Amino acid sequence: KQLTDDREPNGGSSRLPGISGDGQTIVFLSNSSFLGMNPDHIPTLWSIRPDGSNLRRLIGSSEPISLVLPVSLSDDGTKAVFSSPSNLTGSNSLRIEQIFAINIDGTGLRQLTNGTSMSIYPALSGNGQSLVFTTYATLQAGKNADHDAEVCLLGYDGTGLRYLTDRADAQSMAGSITDDAQTIFFNSNLVSGAGNSDRNY
Repeated sequence: KQLTDDREPNGGSSRLPGISGDGQTIVFLSNSSFLGMNPDHIPTLWSIRPDGSNLRRLIGSSEPISLVLPVSLSDDGTKAVFSSPSNLTGSNSLRIEQIFAINIDGTGLRQLTNGTSMSIYPALSGNGQSLVFTTYATLQAGKNADHDAEVCLLGYDGTGLRYLTDRADAQSMAGSITDDAQTIFFNSNLVSGAGNSDRNY
């Protein structure tokens, strides 16, 4: 089923859909002006139901949104996280890739990281309580001094930041987090004992 259909002569494009665990909420990036809600055709985030109902523009800012990967949603479709170099809250004037969070009703847009190196690949736990992501930044004093790729865990409310990896001899990149946020899966070129001697990911 086709969910979006922009038939304007200079219509926009819709891409990078992400879907909630319960299959009831989709968030995507589009520069279309659905229902006349984006007359300047700025790339921005929208949500929609799989049956095509409840189309909503999530971010009213005139700041264009740049995404590389789809938004990651909680299982119930009420929360979302994404990475972007856009200056959506006024706290990313350097336009470095940072982690953002937003509620699917359009409230609560927040920038969760504020490093001088990029933070990317956020994945939100199904319960919406925690997210795991990759960072090249020093987000805590004394951490990631070499600015390699490391894996971090953070609460959706922006508290409880933890570096799960911090090795000068390896790079690690976030992958997935279980629904209860108790287990993280990631890839790394770390040599662990006799394992991974070729240092592949």
